[in-house]
Amino acid sequence: MQVVPGSHLRGQIPFERSTDEEQNILSQTVHEVERFGDTPVSIDLKAGQMSLHGDLLLHGSSPNTSNRRRCGLTVRYVPADVKALNHWNRNSVICRGRDPSGHWSQNPSPETDGMPPPLPQR
Repeated sequence: MQVVPGSHLRGQIPFERSTDEEQNILSQTVHEVERFGDTPVSIDLKAGQMSLHGDLLLHGSSPNTSNRRRCGLTVRYVPADVKALNHWNRNSVICRGRDPSGHWSQNPSPETDGMPPPLPQR
């Protein structure tokens, strides 16, 4: 994975929707990343390791060419009076209190605590 140190200080960085050929998980492409911070730094993660960073940090990685799954999880915890950019309020869950403005979607809780079955080993 590569990160651009200092990019988190720039706020929401403008991006374009990726093409299918780019195979970007979030369908977001940032051009000329050097404009948004220091020289990109590589972080080597081994299988089972994770990175924990703020969502404003410009980051990315090469495509996953292994037969193992790569996954990401984004958590944003904000007060109800914050207004979301880029429609990420559509996937929200109100954890506490109320949202009188109705800006935040209240998605239903899962019906079970079960995990999906594991992927077959290759």
